[in-house]
Amino acid sequence: MFKKILLPLDGSEMAEAVIPYGEELFRKLGSSLVLFHSCGAAHRSARNMHRLYIEKAAEIIRQRLEKDSAPGDSRVTGEQVSGEFVPAVCSYIDEKQVDLIIMVAHGFTSPILDSVVDDIARLAACPTLLVRPKQAEGEGDLVQRILVPLDGTAYSQQILNIARPVAEGLGAEVILFSAVKSAGLHPAAVEADKKNAREYLLSVSRLLKGINVSVAVAEAADFAVAIDEAALNTKSDMIAMVTNSPLTEWAESSLARKLLNKGATSLLVTHRK
Repeated sequence: MFKKILLPLDGSEMAEAVIPYGEELFRKLGSSLVLFHSCGAAHRSARNMHRLYIEKAAEIIRQRLEKDSAPGDSRVTGEQVSGEFVPAVCSYIDEKQVDLIIMVAHGFTSPILDSVVDDIARLAACPTLLVRPKQAEGEGDLVQRILVPLDGTAYSQQILNIARPVAEGLGAEVILFSAVKSAGLHPAAVEADKKNAREYLLSVSRLLKGINVSVAVAEAADFAVAIDEAALNTKSDMIAMVTNSPLTEWAESSLARKLLNKGATSLLVTHRK
């Protein structure tokens, strides 16, 4: 599944919130981790300092994961490249066949803070996991429940190709979720829509044999708000969903973008194929 995972670090404590997630995937999925830093022209004088930081961080993680590794295991490495962050990350993902990038949802050190995260989620050729620092502070397994929003379309179900193996590897429960609009509708019509949505989710759940799956349906005026509330109500640790094509999906109306900017739960997104 996620054989090679990229963990961009900039030296800040905020950015290091990705490390516990990387370590969990290392232990449970057998992933390799690449601690990544790009050095733009404005920070060229600090290049050696950043290189030492990445090397030291990789060594600390290797020591922490030693009991889960074979002697001489080289699955935790550091990489520093020259160039501005977003194009450097995207080029590295393409060239090195990275399977997943993990970033903090907000606060990555940059002159334009959140636009960096937006750009990576929009342009990266691999799935992106955007984590919330507070969730990384908990004890025990970080990902125990994965909320999967579905809207009845075939393309929304593409996320199952990722959610299923991740849930299997992590031993996590999958919660299939959908919402129906209620504004302006007769209560009987709303109940009929909820019944149809539930039957749809149950039919999808039967495709996920061997995984602990539950379904949930809610009434909502705003699907993004409904997803966020469902994640909180079900105590989900991650929302996994498909977003549209990388050229158009990150418009202001994008569901994934709303969840990134206003949600409280870590978000795993992949582009529709």
